[in-house]
Amino acid sequence: MNTIRAFLQLIRWTNLLFIGLTQIIFYFFIVQPLILSSGMQGNTVLTDQSLALLMVASICIAAAGNIINDYFDVNIDLINKPERVVLEINISRRAAILLHLVLSFIGLLLSLYLSLTARTLAVLIGNMLAIILLWAYSAGFKKRLLSGNILIALLTAWILWVVYFAAGGRLFYYYGFQRLSGFLDLRKLYLITAVYSGFAFITTIVREVIKDMEDREGDEKHHCKTIPIVWGIPAAKIFCLVWLSVLIVALAGISGYAFLSGWWWLSIYLSLLVMLPSIFVFRSLQKAISVKDYHRLSNNMKYIMLTGVLSICLFKFIL
Repeated sequence: MNTIRAFLQLIRWTNLLFIGLTQIIFYFFIVQPLILSSGMQGNTVLTDQSLALLMVASICIAAAGNIINDYFDVNIDLINKPERVVLEINISRRAAILLHLVLSFIGLLLSLYLSLTARTLAVLIGNMLAIILLWAYSAGFKKRLLSGNILIALLTAWILWVVYFAAGGRLFYYYGFQRLSGFLDLRKLYLITAVYSGFAFITTIVREVIKDMEDREGDEKHHCKTIPIVWGIPAAKIFCLVWLSVLIVALAGISGYAFLSGWWWLSIYLSLLVMLPSIFVFRSLQKAISVKDYHRLSNNMKYIMLTGVLSICLFKFIL
């Protein structure tokens, strides 16, 4: 039982659950309704089986990334989060590498199958790059200034884009671009995907830098070049505050547009459950001084990411 619990902790099962939830909600509340409401045939949408395999592929790749990250960071984690370290205690480093390779292979194999059935190489190429970049992040990019933060933020945004490409590949196969444009306003699907992936990018990069502030002690002892170490905590805070300002302004604009369009529930939801918590983090970050403060703010960013994803469900009343 301890080994199972350690494995779940190693792969960060709650984060994997969030990935699956995000892809399911995004597909069933945005992608599929847009396709079917355009008058296209039902066989052009992804089957439940294909969606499930796409989700499993994403989860396997993310789990493999979490494992290899802990493999390289075990000494740093012994300083920053000793209570969360399971490698070399419950699970050997050799077993961790094997798990990483197995999960990566499963994710890659499923991606190949999905690329063939969805008639697009984007899924295979994108997921293959994700596997390589997650390894590169853990092996070195994580310790470099800013590059690791941007990389993780881009890979988080890919969680939505992979669904977009999987669904879009089938559409282009069945209809081609010219016929497809007559059925579906592709710009609407692209715009919604871009907005939510942009939200994922911003919230992730803010959370990653806040985590770097939280983990500064261990990172510094192992010669990491994170923003809080190279630029200092005040500059790292300014960096996060700038991105939070962009997020808050964007949320205000989207909420205002939703209100003027008569989408009352979406406007109210975004204002109360996404924008106000973002403002709270903005104000709290300025006063944060301790590791506990940064840990709490990191969890607050998780909440904002969750409520942002759940807002997708309200598109049921819009599309």
